[in-house]
Amino acid sequence: MNGDGYDDIIIGASNYSSNTGRAYIYYGGLIMSTIANVILTGVATNNYFGRSVSSAGDVNGDGYSGVIVGAYGYTSSTGRAYIYFGGAPMNNIADITMTGEATFNLFGISVSEAGDVNGDGFSDVFVGANGFNSSTGRAYIFLGGVSMNNTADVTMTGEAANIKFGYSVSDAGDVNGDGYSDVIAGAYDYSSSTGRAYIYFGGASMNNASDVTVTGETAFSNFGYSVSGAGDVNGDGYSDVIAGAFGYSSSTGRAYIYFGGASMNNTADVILTGEASGIQFGQSVSNAGDVNGDGYSDIIAGANVYSTYTGRTYIYFGGLSMDNSPDAAITGEATGNQFGYSVSDAGDVNGDGFSDVIAGAWGYGTNTGRAYLYDYFMKGHIIPEITLTGEATFNQFGISVSKAGDVNGDGYSDVIVGANGYSVNIGRAYIYFGGEILNNVPDITMTGEAAGVYFGNSVSTAGDVNGDGYADVIVGAQKYSSNTGRAYIYFGGAVMNNISDLTITGSAAGDYLGSSVSTAGDVNGDGYSDVIVGSEGYASGFGRAAVYLGGTSMDNTADVILSGATGNSNFGNSVSNAGDVNGDGYSDVILGAKGYNATIGRAYIYFGGSLMNNSADLTMTGETTGNYFGESVSSAGDVNGDGYYDVIVGAGGNSGYIGKAYIYLGGFVMNNNADITMTGEIANNVFGSSVSSAGDINGDGYSDIIVGAYGYNSGAGRAYIFFGGSFMNNIADITMTAEVDNNNLGISVSSAGDFNGDGYSDLIAGASGFNSAIGSANIYTGSAIGIKPVLNYVKDVPNDQGGKVNLKWLRSGYDVQGNSLITDYLIQRSFPPSGGNFSWQNITTIPASHESFYTYLDSTPSDSTSNSNSTFFYRITARTNDINQSWRSNILSGRSLDNIAPLMVSPFTATAAGANVSLNWGKQPWIF
Repeated sequence: MNGDGYDDIIIGASNYSSNTGRAYIYYGGLIMSTIANVILTGVATNNYFGRSVSSAGDVNGDGYSGVIVGAYGYTSSTGRAYIYFGGAPMNNIADITMTGEATFNLFGISVSEAGDVNGDGFSDVFVGANGFNSSTGRAYIFLGGVSMNNTADVTMTGEAANIKFGYSVSDAGDVNGDGYSDVIAGAYDYSSSTGRAYIYFGGASMNNASDVTVTGETAFSNFGYSVSGAGDVNGDGYSDVIAGAFGYSSSTGRAYIYFGGASMNNTADVILTGEASGIQFGQSVSNAGDVNGDGYSDIIAGANVYSTYTGRTYIYFGGLSMDNSPDAAITGEATGNQFGYSVSDAGDVNGDGFSDVIAGAWGYGTNTGRAYLYDYFMKGHIIPEITLTGEATFNQFGISVSKAGDVNGDGYSDVIVGANGYSVNIGRAYIYFGGEILNNVPDITMTGEAAGVYFGNSVSTAGDVNGDGYADVIVGAQKYSSNTGRAYIYFGGAVMNNISDLTITGSAAGDYLGSSVSTAGDVNGDGYSDVIVGSEGYASGFGRAAVYLGGTSMDNTADVILSGATGNSNFGNSVSNAGDVNGDGYSDVILGAKGYNATIGRAYIYFGGSLMNNSADLTMTGETTGNYFGESVSSAGDVNGDGYYDVIVGAGGNSGYIGKAYIYLGGFVMNNNADITMTGEIANNVFGSSVSSAGDINGDGYSDIIVGAYGYNSGAGRAYIFFGGSFMNNIADITMTAEVDNNNLGISVSSAGDFNGDGYSDLIAGASGFNSAIGSANIYTGSAIGIKPVLNYVKDVPNDQGGKVNLKWLRSGYDVQGNSLITDYLIQRSFPPSGGNFSWQNITTIPASHESFYTYLDSTPSDSTSNSNSTFFYRITARTNDINQSWRSNILSGRSLDNIAPLMVSPFTATAAGANVSLNWGKQPWIF
């Protein structure tokens, strides 16, 4: 709207000031403000200005997009719609005002851009008036132009009284491929509320006769209550449409997608259904743009009544064979919010090349209302580089995760994942070797001894306990032998095996030894790594933990025993290396006691030393009963760069299981006051149930941390990364989110070390509930935000005949005004790796010009129409004048799609020749 290159959004608030109404425009940008840039206000009370809002496109040809706002209550519900031209700067004075024909017409109940229906190069608009003539309803098209006026150019009228035609209207895109934009209008009360939707083809002389009519399935389905263009969801070059029917099957609700085509029909091609009765799925539907960058348009649909009007929205990815399973589900914050009552494509508000979506929740805060903007590939939101999965249902793969260190000595850090539910809770643990090319096949699999031992309930690197130069691992089986519990140490090696080298067993039934396991670092300074093992059930829940010192002849006799102070404190439910928090050169350890004092909880730090003792050197206590402070503990690394290690403690039960996590900064005289406190988002998030150091994932020299919240969004789960810094704050910098209920992403979190060898720390997060508790673990690779260029995407160029992809990358941190170190960016492409090796080909160089982002259009050797593999891998190198100094980006892959239907053959003639017909045509200019 303001010509800055970023898409903008508009939000209506029709009940503002005694229903006068308002609409708020927010300009997009790399950093978008939550304060409206332009505010539009209705002219009188009960106008309900803002009940409908939409982009109007560029109706006057000035190069700026405008907006249209409906006010159906104007003058005894005659209704009005107002067009505001964009500009730099834009003002809040309506440029064109359209008025309904008579009282109670409800003109403006719905408004939309219409695209360019007559092909004159100007955008047009579409306005509904469902109250016209005893609710027969009408919809009006107003053609844009340099001197656009307020007289309707095309008027469509409903079939019968009371069908409420025009309650919903939308641009449909070009569904029949004739080069003109088409429109769609709904009549949700048609035939006992079965409902209908009508598609009208554009044309140089567009008429008002419906070209395709689609009808709901059953009475009271309210089909057509919401309608929208769907974009091109199946990539055939034709625009598609979607219609919602929120009343279908006791208000379970449905949404129906109809594919466009030269001969479009009225049979739904994809049917989306709500997940439960009464949620009113399909209350709102919209094209979502291409949120995942795969070249296909996606869909968003709302179910505002979900879970006592909390509300939910669902995103469905388009594709060559689009299915009806949601790819993402987002839930409102609280009951009564009605999240998802309105949904829409938001364009690309932050310029990252991916479409964003927006959802409204008018009931938020006693009907104050909120709107939520989602960038699927948002700054601060990452998706996994690779997902590891369990073997069978109820395995709970991912219940525990950890870096394993470099167990095979190949120079890459490895990871270990526990699956304590494997095969009637025998349990397993899996080691995956790191490398430049990641795969999801375990390299070593360790299995428990018997059913019910829950082997793998805890896993960790053990460090190098025997001094052979290979990292070792430790695995707990807390229910071994009537809950006595065991822990198993496996030595690494060039050819590591799955046979335990050292076994540690609890002293009595109910000890739950192995409920937690961890490396302890080198607590006594002898050069060997040590381990710590928790027994939270010891002595009727007093709990204890034991440190076992490493050595060439390491044994299973505890060298230091740490004990809980009170019954039911569950001392040792969590254990971890703490790093060197006091700077004395010895590693320290930290333990949790989540049950202490009626579940207030505690955490204890024990300093290492040549003669380490069993007296806690520092004790931290939770805030209130039910906090479960100490449920998780970990070293945080050195988050503030002062040379001392810091620690983090989780309290997942805090404030109704919203949860908290607390960072305590190390120091020569460390205290027990939390220096940084992070809080979860909403109740039942269980934020802080897992915590860990994240290593230095952004390459700024400060350690970062990761916190899990496996209860987020009905158990879908989320994990949060907080960047360290000299003045670290408590605002999450990156989030990882699961989209399906009960995945439990974040049930376990850990640094993965440098799993792919790019010099930056990577992360692993478990989701033990994934796919009926098969379970999964997601690995997220770090990138150097400060120095390396970051390749944002490699994606198809839409609406072409294939053969091209778009690349976009974030500049190097040295490519800024006043710094000429970076000279250019080298773009390289490779076929899919063969035998784990890329074959990089230099494509071109782009001179450095201090731009925030760079883009490049690459012609690919093949595309989706080729018999060969059409996927290619890319990387970007920021170069300097010194051939020995450069910085290389992450590697991303993409493919080019041929997604335009061929043009009509012309000229084409048919000539009668006796009993035959002679067909004649020439070579087409678009055939090469």
